[in-house]
Amino acid sequence: METGLKFNQFKNSTDLQYFNIINNQYIPDSQRANLFEYQEENYAAYFSYAKSFGEHWETKAGLRYENTQAKSFTPSTHLGNHYNYGQWFPSAFVSYKENKNVFSLSYSRRINRPSMSNLNPFRWYENPYSYSSGNPLLKPSYINNLELGYTYNSKFSTSIYYLKLKNGFGQISLLDGISQIGTYLNYYDNNFYGFNASYTDKFFNFWEASLSVNGSLTDSKIYNIEAEPQKGHSVSYSFNNTFTLNKNKTLFFFLNYSQDLPYKNVNSSFHNFSNLNSGIKVSLMEKQLQINATVTNIFAQKFRGDVYFSDNSQHFNNYWDGRGFRLSVNYTLGNNKKKVSTKSINFEEKDRAQ
Repeated sequence: METGLKFNQFKNSTDLQYFNIINNQYIPDSQRANLFEYQEENYAAYFSYAKSFGEHWETKAGLRYENTQAKSFTPSTHLGNHYNYGQWFPSAFVSYKENKNVFSLSYSRRINRPSMSNLNPFRWYENPYSYSSGNPLLKPSYINNLELGYTYNSKFSTSIYYLKLKNGFGQISLLDGISQIGTYLNYYDNNFYGFNASYTDKFFNFWEASLSVNGSLTDSKIYNIEAEPQKGHSVSYSFNNTFTLNKNKTLFFFLNYSQDLPYKNVNSSFHNFSNLNSGIKVSLMEKQLQINATVTNIFAQKFRGDVYFSDNSQHFNNYWDGRGFRLSVNYTLGNNKKKVSTKSINFEEKDRAQ
């Protein structure tokens, strides 16, 4: 049995101002200024209970309540917003294990809150006729997930699931004469029916491979914009490989490939997208020193797609020069043979600052 409390405060204060020089005086340009204040407080309490029945059955159930209070203010327009909401988030899990076979059934409800770039109303101009901005009125979305899974020998696993997304949000590009305006809206609900399958194994004592396949069908409902939903579907797969290059198992080479086949979701259609990453990992000084070198998006793939509205269609072809190289060095101090039991707390809000 486990219970606890959690408090998180998320604050942002953006103060980027522009001035025009008129008669040797600096005159503030409020239309171009990025002035935005946002504060959010999340209070949560949770309770969970786990119990095993004999050698085969394991169960766990939990309930979490979250209350959120948020307020935003834009000094340049003197506009502010304040709202609070409370929600319950239940979860349940049951599994049955017989020899190498494991069957499981799980349910959970989660929340997805918008990031700071989604909320900040500052205008980012791509050209004189196109800009994008956030929406401080954006609300979080909620996810209900029901999943039935099967695992064999800890190598092969598969599952089927039903996922309901409520109050989904995303970036929308609207036309105003010859101008294109990008903003964020809550504009759709989704029902996903999908499957996952993966297989992991080791071959020839030096090659470890993992293959995964995912697919789904989507039923969408659109509101707040004039658009017709596409008949949603998606299929993707990934193939990850790790090769051990020496007997001491201190030098590794990895090669990972993934591909999203053309898919549709809500009112958008996306083209094929693939990604190839590779690199090496070196362990030194009895594995206390770890050196990783990684090359990402080797083929420098473009992200392309089409968005359909009732009165227009839009097409995008994005290339962010995304090929990259990353070098990381980690050194572990002290005796790493001692095991310390710690409680890990996941503060998801730290990723929302972007």
